[in-house]
Amino acid sequence: MTVLLEPTTDASPFVRGDTMHGLFQDAARRFPSATALAHRGVHVTYRELDAASDGYAALLQARGVRRGDLVPVLMERGAPLIAMLLALFKCGAGYSYLDTRWPVDRLTGQIRQLAPPLLVTAVPGDWPVPAWAPPAEDLTVTAARGLRPAPVGTTGSDACSVFFTSGSTGTPKGVVSTHENAVRLFDTDFYAELGPGTVMPQTAPPAWDGFTLDCWSMLLTGGTTVLLDETVLVPRTLRALIAEEGVNAAFMTTQLFNMLVTTDVGAFAGLKWLSMGGERAAPTRVRSFLTAHPGIRLINVYGPVECGAMVTTRTMSLEDCDDPAGIPLGTVLPHTEVYVLDGTRTCAPGETGELCLGGPGLARGYLGGAAQTDAAFVMTEAGGSGSASTARATWATGRPRASSTTPAAPTARSRSGDTGSSPARWSAPWSGSRR
Repeated sequence: MTVLLEPTTDASPFVRGDTMHGLFQDAARRFPSATALAHRGVHVTYRELDAASDGYAALLQARGVRRGDLVPVLMERGAPLIAMLLALFKCGAGYSYLDTRWPVDRLTGQIRQLAPPLLVTAVPGDWPVPAWAPPAEDLTVTAARGLRPAPVGTTGSDACSVFFTSGSTGTPKGVVSTHENAVRLFDTDFYAELGPGTVMPQTAPPAWDGFTLDCWSMLLTGGTTVLLDETVLVPRTLRALIAEEGVNAAFMTTQLFNMLVTTDVGAFAGLKWLSMGGERAAPTRVRSFLTAHPGIRLINVYGPVECGAMVTTRTMSLEDCDDPAGIPLGTVLPHTEVYVLDGTRTCAPGETGELCLGGPGLARGYLGGAAQTDAAFVMTEAGGSGSASTARATWATGRPRASSTTPAAPTARSRSGDTGSSPARWSAPWSGSRR
């Protein structure tokens, strides 16, 4: 059984831009001297990162990278990697990050699925496509060369990234995300305090959609991303980042949050806010944190890779820890639609049914998997309060998970407790042929 959660999609267009690099360049124009990246004691300004990514983009275009290409990137974490991802956006291409620790068979298989013009890497190997690496020089040197890419008419509906699933249940599936999947989170209506003065450690693997929340959340709004060589965040490291780098915000998995709270709850002191997601929030750990840090905003976030990393947020309270239904998933984000459906039917408040997500955050589908996409993203009927039903594409796994409150205070709850990558159904407006 099902109930409708009132969608918050705004009919107005995005304000600052509809592409990832558009938002980054807007931040670079506003805050050119602000620190965009910090790594190993070296700070890169927005002006330098913008110019360096321009240089990389010009070099990529000279090697045949064009709008619509999906380019694998096999690089170590660091400032050059971030400049390369921005460069691909500026070419109109999307990226797919490959981890150097993955088996060669997995790497070559995913490269073939992407059908790219080249592989960005300095790692030697018998790759199925030509390999190219950026110049082995400091980003400031690249920036000073003054290279500029040819303009490209990229829009919010263009692909910007491909996130591959783990493949634990079969062949890894590539989820093709568009620019507007992330732009809706960072255009103007922020879910937390973002922008200049906010400093966040980057711990999520770039191959995971959580990378959107601890890297792009900073670089698209004027904040600072602190890149780490060791991404396992232990209490000692967190304390050092707060004291030495000025870290005052963080995103982490629920599992990591639980470990840090259990090991050293005092390590969070100095943060302004902390968001977490990926699985069910544990009331006992949340209670311990809020009791120790009543002045730190603790945010529960929910969203799967098929719908742009995040669709709901909830600032948690001690009262939430006593909720017999579990800690709520939260309120619906702008430019996002959340429904609960009984099959194709939207139902009255109080019913329980299948959580359905949509709007600009909906992914294009699965890379090279037309049959999988057509089977998973199916048409249904859904309508907002007081509005006519609208034909929408939905993605379903057939597992009912959610109930609702009244439309005046849209809140999604997961009675089974799944809050991160839980199976659900995603719905979104669809017109014309599938992109």
